[in-house]
Amino acid sequence: MNRQAVVADAGPLIALAKLERKGRQEAARMKIEVIGTGALIVAAKRKGLVKAVRPLLELLVQHGYRLSPQLQTALLKMSGEA
Repeated sequence: MNRQAVVADAGPLIALAKLERKGRQEAARMKIEVIGTGALIVAAKRKGLVKAVRPLLELLVQHGYRLSPQLQTALLKMSGEA
């Protein structure tokens, strides 16, 4: 898996999705809010950038991204899909 930082600016939402601790530390130094990938997907749905969270979570899991069933359920509730 290629571990690169992704910085997204969606209006007032600024997020850094980074898998390594160093990336989170750098974001904190730069005063950039860090949220997880799942929360980023939920935020994208709220902003109308994606239609549904569930298929994206399923895709992440299919490609080896580890999301506990509890976290998936919480994200689906946050997005109004549970």
